[in-house]
Amino acid sequence: MLSATLFAETQEAAYFRAMQAEEAGDIPSAIKAFEDALSISGEYTDEIREILNDYYDALGIPASKRHKLLRKKVLGDPEEERSLSYRFLVDLSAVGLYYSASGEDVDYGSSLQGGVSAFLDYSSGDLIHSFGLNLLGDFNFYNEDMPALDTNDWKGVVGLEYTLVTGSLLLDVGVDLNIYQQESVSPSFYAWMEFDFPKMGKHQFGAALWAYDDLMGPMSLALYGIWRRSNTYGFSYSIMAGPRLEVDSTFDYISYKERFDAALDQVEAEMNNYSSEGNPFEQCLATYGEECFQWEIATMDSLNWVAQYEKLLSEINVKPTRYWTKWLGPSIRARAQYKFKNGISLETKLNLFYSFVLDGADAQYEKISKFTSVWNGTFLWNLGCTELYLGLEDVFRFYSLPEIYEKVYSRYNTTAKMKIGAKWEF
Repeated sequence: MLSATLFAETQEAAYFRAMQAEEAGDIPSAIKAFEDALSISGEYTDEIREILNDYYDALGIPASKRHKLLRKKVLGDPEEERSLSYRFLVDLSAVGLYYSASGEDVDYGSSLQGGVSAFLDYSSGDLIHSFGLNLLGDFNFYNEDMPALDTNDWKGVVGLEYTLVTGSLLLDVGVDLNIYQQESVSPSFYAWMEFDFPKMGKHQFGAALWAYDDLMGPMSLALYGIWRRSNTYGFSYSIMAGPRLEVDSTFDYISYKERFDAALDQVEAEMNNYSSEGNPFEQCLATYGEECFQWEIATMDSLNWVAQYEKLLSEINVKPTRYWTKWLGPSIRARAQYKFKNGISLETKLNLFYSFVLDGADAQYEKISKFTSVWNGTFLWNLGCTELYLGLEDVFRFYSLPEIYEKVYSRYNTTAKMKIGAKWEF
């Protein structure tokens, strides 16, 4: 519904489509296009209503069977404006994965992804309410040697969603219950609120607020200004730009290193005062077994010292601490689509975010900056209730790192995906 709203046909485009069908002598298609145009608010509403009434009168169509907006005007029945409907969406795809980073080996993987969604839609006047249930699943193959991507063999999501659409406002809120194979259940919440200003010709301007929060992971908050141009066929686009705040957990490396170095110093202090107690031969037998019969006492003392040193090292238990780092910077999101009349369309999306550390674990970490680029290109073929698609996606991150963190983090990494699948809508 969000996608349909953002790229909805304008009244002017539907009106033009109706006049083209009328000029070609295709009256049924012309009437259908005029009815579509009447359902979209705009400056031609009164003119379209008169044209449709002329067609209905000429064809002898009674008032009770005319378009619902005309029935409301003729019969004065506001109940004709209300309707209840439902939708089912199914999506199944196969995904190939590629991962590389500076100083690391290349990883490959694959996964199967699927989803089933059910929506109950209620419309009343200019308001549309939609309640949705989403079930999503992700099953990974050959991920044993790709820890950078995911160590879980599967992941499932159960989500609830509510959407409200008015003439100038869109609100989409929901909650997802994320279920991982090797981790605990993690709920996440999201909201998208968009307000559109009056149109200027074919151009639509507006503002949007985006919020996301995973109770065990990242949080995101962004405010966008929007510029959009929509067409029924041909080229459409939208551009969003604005500030974005992200909060995510990071590894407090300097604190961990200081505590680990202190633990090593403690081990060294204990070993400086270490003296073997008891029979060194018996200690050697307990540690190394029958090989001790071949060694001299001095060798046994040295090996017992090494065994004690390794024992103390193994007992070091310095746990890494997690710090919720705040990133802030400008963000740009763009989408372009070219739609052919034969059901084929080409679509590309771009999401750019350049961020600085607003609050980090230490003064050195706060010198880090990050550039994130997400690009997606998709070929879609609509066959009625079925849509086939082939998509490519690349996620690229580049870090500007101070010297102390250059050996801790990769300066850049990229994750590429190829996805092929199908969608069904009933």
